[in-house]
Amino acid sequence: MTQDLYCWRCKRVVPMLDEAEWARYRALVEDYVRDFKREGSRDAAGRRLPQPAKSLIEVVADFYQSLVGYPVVDPDCNFFEAYAIDHHRLSEIGPPCAHCGKPLRTQRASFCASCGTPRAG
Repeated sequence: MTQDLYCWRCKRVVPMLDEAEWARYRALVEDYVRDFKREGSRDAAGRRLPQPAKSLIEVVADFYQSLVGYPVVDPDCNFFEAYAIDHHRLSEIGPPCAHCGKPLRTQRASFCASCGTPRAG
């Protein structure tokens, strides 16, 4: 289940995907790419195969909205958040900082990038 945590790239709190959600997201992207690569190719009878009905961005945006309950386009963000989903993976961020509470950037981070506090433990 998604968990709202601070994202260093987005510089705000965003829903982070757990491993089950991440696996569903990656499968969705991989399926889309596989189908997209078929675009322009032809079947055994020489008929052109259909193009995907939606762009990858639209497919990812719909998936993300189904998980978090709101659209992924944020007018305050300088890029389309659907691309940011690639780094909104709960297992890749570190534990919360003992001082400020923001998550460390990675599992291996030795200090908090926000306040500079060394990693506890």
